Amino acid sequence: MSDPGGERKGLLGDRAVAFWTVVGGLVAIVTLAITIATLRGGSPDPGSSTSPVSAGVYFNYNAASPYPCADEKNIHSVGSGPTVSFSFHNQSTKQVQIYWMNGNGARVFYDTLAPNGNYSVNTQQGQVWLITDNQFNCLDLFYVNSAGEITVKDSL
Repeated sequence: MSDPGGERKGLLGDRAVAFWTVVGGLVAIVTLAITIATLRGGSPDPGSSTSPVSAGVYFNYNAASPYPCADEKNIHSVGSGPTVSFSFHNQSTKQVQIYWMNGNGARVFYDTLAPNGNYSVNTQQGQVWLITDNQFNCLDLFYVNSAGEITVKDSL
């Protein structure tokens, strides 16, 4: 189609061009958000995994996704997913502290686990938990995917 001035316009004119420009922009924003969430662990794999060794201990995860401790200042619990039961098992020889990371990213103390200690809590999917040593140094930071558990073990 041509107008009398010789310019070509889309099938529906300038409105269609504006519409598709907005749609293209939205697709780009959604793609960027998904990429960032994936890189930050926002779409965690709900399966079991093992963390790298940290301060003489390592962690086995079931229905949780780990984050690097360096992310502690940038991460917080989100949303209010379904309530799930989550257990902590300390099979190490070290005492550890358990904290919930609230919606503002602040630590909220829940329990101290002695060696061979266990603790269970009702939490929600999407909540972030932290395990520290006795000097309050982060050993592990993780996101709860569903009902599950985390086990602390001594490094080999």
